[in-house]
Amino acid sequence: MATGKLKPRTIVKEDLHLATVPNPTQVTKTIMGAGDLLVTPIDAVLYSAFGSYANDGAAAAGGVLVGQLYWNTTNNKLHTRMS
Repeated sequence: MATGKLKPRTIVKEDLHLATVPNPTQVTKTIMGAGDLLVTPIDAVLYSAFGSYANDGAAAAGGVLVGQLYWNTTNNKLHTRMS
């Protein structure tokens, strides 16, 4: 199927060049189906870097300060401790 167009597909983590520093510089990355392209890395947040707690009270008991992030196991989302 050589039509000169890219076939749409789901983007997977391996397609991305992840950065852990703010304002990363562009890099050349091989993108499957498109070849070597100049891309700007995206900042990455790994959920595993945060503690898992059921609510703000449990997060507080676990040492999470007000305003810090934790993984809320009640709703399975990243959450900011509010109280």
